[in-house]
Amino acid sequence: MNFMKKGLHYYRKKDYNKSYKLFSKIYLQKLMDAKFNFYYGHSAYKSAHYEMALASFERVEMIEPNNSRIKLEMTRIYFILEMYEDSELRFKEVLQNPTIPKNVRINIELYLEQIANKTKKSFTYVTAGLEVFYDSNINFGSLDDEYNIGDNIFPTQDELSSVALQLTGDILNIYDIGEKDDYLLRNKISILANRYSNHSSYNINYLTYNPSLIYKTTRYITDIEFGFDILTVANNVYMKTISFKPKVDISHTDSLKSSIYFKLIDKFYKEKRFRCLPI
Repeated sequence: MNFMKKGLHYYRKKDYNKSYKLFSKIYLQKLMDAKFNFYYGHSAYKSAHYEMALASFERVEMIEPNNSRIKLEMTRIYFILEMYEDSELRFKEVLQNPTIPKNVRINIELYLEQIANKTKKSFTYVTAGLEVFYDSNINFGSLDDEYNIGDNIFPTQDELSSVALQLTGDILNIYDIGEKDDYLLRNKISILANRYSNHSSYNINYLTYNPSLIYKTTRYITDIEFGFDILTVANNVYMKTISFKPKVDISHTDSLKSSIYFKLIDKFYKEKRFRCLPI
């Protein structure tokens, strides 16, 4: 049986699965045949046999080192096999050829953009919010005019109201310090600020910083998180907090997951007592 002739028949019909099977029967006899290795490599690429396709194209490159088409085919396979460093170097090499068509140049630039995104080490996300609202009882005054303690009657504090401005924000940075999605450093900063137009003594600032080290595997995610918080009232420090929270997430199946964690918190209060602390 003429495997070459029959393989070319299916290759031209774009039935690459059949052409690949037929070419596989004779490729050892044609290791130095550039044309055959191109057909074989292209059939392997189209039928998702990427390692074999790469080997075939490498043989073509050995025979025809200036073949730009082969360089581009190899580079695409590097990308599919997640060999991003090799892929990037090859794409840039192909771009240096001034004769490549414009559409090919555009496609290469798109590939390079994808490589940059896939190999990026640091990701930062920022969210912010701004609200204006009216608070009719910022001091949590009682609805009653007086209250009783035993036989004693005391007047209640009058309700205070004010227009307020509230600012919220989050900054999250994730840095990949190992292999892709292996060890991660996560830093998160959150802020909350309330500003009352008429009663600045009730202004609140809250800042929290949470750094953590994360280790990911197929089944487990280990997260060791630290926390540092500070709360101010009327521009005076009211409370500081430090915390430690190790956590393990376990994926038993695609739909069943569990978490194990504990949290240690220590709070430090200023001795100065405030007239009121909104809650």
